[in-house]
Amino acid sequence: LDGSKGNASPMLRVASKNQQAELDRLAVAIRDLEKKLADPNEELDRAQKTWESSPASQTITWKPLENAQAVSEGGATIKLADDQSFIVSGTNPNIDQYTVTGVVKLNRVTGMRLELLPDPSLTNQGPGRSVNGNVVLTDLRLSAGEAGAAVQPQPLSKATADFSQKDFDVALAIDDNPQSGWAIHPETGKPHAAVFALSKPLDGKSVQIQLVLKFHSQYGNHQPGRFRVTVSDTENPRVDTTIP
Repeated sequence: LDGSKGNASPMLRVASKNQQAELDRLAVAIRDLEKKLADPNEELDRAQKTWESSPASQTITWKPLENAQAVSEGGATIKLADDQSFIVSGTNPNIDQYTVTGVVKLNRVTGMRLELLPDPSLTNQGPGRSVNGNVVLTDLRLSAGEAGAAVQPQPLSKATADFSQKDFDVALAIDDNPQSGWAIHPETGKPHAAVFALSKPLDGKSVQIQLVLKFHSQYGNHQPGRFRVTVSDTENPRVDTTIP
């Protein structure tokens, strides 16, 4: 009957013989797949155990420097805040160099983290002191030694960051080229972090750290207005983003 005209009789769609056979086949396939998903998966279990025992699965802990201080070569004022970050104010030269010192008491040091932090005192929250909030870290040098003794240069093997500007990858901050560096545009106005792993861990329970951060970019005032330095003894120091 044509249901568009007047009252239509009740109608019930039913599968044809071929359609019902296909529905029965699919029902069996679904049951088989559900059973497979519910049963133990030895291959997956082995892969998970391997990952859990790998450095990539480890939680990374970061420790601030004790007795931390920072000095600006360009004459800016750098003060230590309660959250162990450094806040920079005053003179804002075209280029600058920050030297950070402090002591860390760990059995070993495997890497250090540099955080660039936004702040209300900066244009558009920064984290850089430039007009657009960008930062260009052209060179980073780490030295260390026993507390009270002269520090020695420490080679860095790897650099990772949560974000790097195009053509300004974080690895360029440790490439021995003073013209290259790590930058964060256009992701300004928000926090960023870079982690630098040591080629060889530092041993000792009381280590004096000296970190030299150079901002010698051709772009003026591209140094951070707020930053924090922390260190780790984790086997595989890196920037944590998402679990693989």
